[in-house]
Amino acid sequence: GEIVFFRSNDSLNEVVMLKPDWVTERVSRVLQLPDMDHGLFDHQRAKDVWPDVRDPHMRRHLLELMNEFDLTYFTEDRTQSVIVERLPRDRPAITGLEGDRVIRLRYRFRGHVPPGIPGWFIARTNRFSTAQHWMNGTLLRYGDSTGLLELDRGRRLLDLSVAGRLPYYFFAVLREGLEYPLRKRYEPLLRPGSDLVERVVPCPGRPGSACREE
Repeated sequence: GEIVFFRSNDSLNEVVMLKPDWVTERVSRVLQLPDMDHGLFDHQRAKDVWPDVRDPHMRRHLLELMNEFDLTYFTEDRTQSVIVERLPRDRPAITGLEGDRVIRLRYRFRGHVPPGIPGWFIARTNRFSTAQHWMNGTLLRYGDSTGLLELDRGRRLLDLSVAGRLPYYFFAVLREGLEYPLRKRYEPLLRPGSDLVERVVPCPGRPGSACREE
């Protein structure tokens, strides 16, 4: 085994958990819940899932621990968690990306795709949710703009697309929502001069004629 210390997490850096089996059993209760709404776990349910954990601070510690181990990701308001393994596996039918203007950006990973993509992005952009998200992507909406983030794990490609009459603002918000955690958690990936990930712009093509260039 090993001892794990979460120095930068104020909720965990003064907590000592001596029984890993006790923690594992309580975490598994959340991961195995039968009635999960699109992979979202409302923190209000924690007291029902863990009736033997009466201290609300300890329930918060368990939620933080799941987040640290990339099992879940807090939504921006920290009232819910995206349960990665409970997201639907099948891609839904996607519509709404046929706006007047479409902006696309592709991230090409040279090595493995970092853990948490797209899970923490789904969590961080939950306020734009259309309730259409799955294991490898999410569909988002702001005003008349529609955004799509989709990961192709086999090809190690991550595509961000935003369509609408004026999609520029929403695209900038989503791009920052994607790249900020990458910079924070995997700083070498986006370091200037790094070849670990390449950003490319797919060719838009012409009406009735697809383009495979980038």
